[in-house]
Amino acid sequence: MTNANQEIIGFRDLAENYLTSLGEELLEGPKDMVSLQLDHNRLRCMDSRQIASWTKMETLTLNSNNLGTLGDLSGLLRLRTL
Repeated sequence: MTNANQEIIGFRDLAENYLTSLGEELLEGPKDMVSLQLDHNRLRCMDSRQIASWTKMETLTLNSNNLGTLGDLSGLLRLRTL
C-alpha cells in the first residue's frame, strides 16, 4: 500500500510563476521526483544536472519558455513526456 503523501511528494507544479532561471537551490527536493511542470514561465536557463539526478522522472513540461538548450538529460531513462 502506498502512502498518499509519498505520491504527492514526487510531483511539483511550478507553472506560471514568472521564473527566469532555475539553479540548484531552487531545484532541491526529493530524489524520487516523478513529474515537474514548468510551463508558462520565462525560463532562459536552468541547471539540468539536478534534474538529471532524478532518475525516476517521467514527465518534465517546459512549454512556453525561452530556453535555448536543456543540457544533458540522458540519465532520465524513465522520461516519457518532455
